[in-house]
Amino acid sequence: AHWTMAPVSPDADLTATFTMRPGLDDVGNLYEVRLLAWNGAATNTGLWTVYVPTPEEQQLVITEFLANPTSTPTAAAFNPLRRPKPAPRPGTNDEYIELANLGSATLDLQGWTITDANSLSPRLVFYDPLELAPSNAVVVYGGPAGAFLPGLDTPAVAAQETSVGLALNNNGDAILLRNPRGYLVARVVYGPDLVAPEGAMTRYPDARGAFVPQTSVSPLPVSPGRRYDGRRFDEPEAPPAWAGALAIALAPRGEVILTWQSEPGRTYSVWSATAVEGPYTPRASGLTDGRHLEPTSDGGMARFFRVSAP
Repeated sequence: AHWTMAPVSPDADLTATFTMRPGLDDVGNLYEVRLLAWNGAATNTGLWTVYVPTPEEQQLVITEFLANPTSTPTAAAFNPLRRPKPAPRPGTNDEYIELANLGSATLDLQGWTITDANSLSPRLVFYDPLELAPSNAVVVYGGPAGAFLPGLDTPAVAAQETSVGLALNNNGDAILLRNPRGYLVARVVYGPDLVAPEGAMTRYPDARGAFVPQTSVSPLPVSPGRRYDGRRFDEPEAPPAWAGALAIALAPRGEVILTWQSEPGRTYSVWSATAVEGPYTPRASGLTDGRHLEPTSDGGMARFFRVSAP
């Protein structure tokens, strides 16, 4: 571990970056990180704690969340937890977070907590033992506890610490997952661009990928307790559909025309990035004819494209 200091200049603030690459001897340990800054008159001290999760803890992943549930009964994403009778306050009660065990060992979640960025106390505490088997998921939702129970085929636990449920903010928030010792194991920070009433945010192309709007990669707007395409977590990964060679041409007005060999009955999505390694963002979904017209972008930056199914 080491600190890196930005070049010092009279007109710029000094920036310090701490880099730590944990090894096997570090897992399960908590470290204190201190930074002493002297300005010629006094010394200021910054203190942080860094926890290195165990290999088993690293397999517990936040894989999906819904921060802005719709209240429109005719919307496709309404009543996402499939309750027999919809919750009385869908904007609060239907918020949910999906946790998946991607490892090979069973995890007992008793004592684990979930907090958001605006609360010092947990939104949810797993008070009771909950044995989460490998390749399985649990859904944490906004409540109410003991009533309007979800109709899911996976375990579901209501947030019971406050009257506002999970209280995931629509303009951006953080989801913090801590182990029974109170140490941070996983965190998801999202902005307003990852909140929409049309559906959840899910990881893609697999359970460790980046978060994207679920409607951009799946006909299902939500899939609590399951993968984005509706498969159980213990089902094998579906082989990706081969879209063939991707051809690119320019339209008379400068638009980019993408074409590929499509299969009957299959839908496709187009993604773009400004670097070949990504991150890729969705540009279009639900395509069936093997063709996409990409509008001209300003700035003259290079763009890279990827086609997926869905």
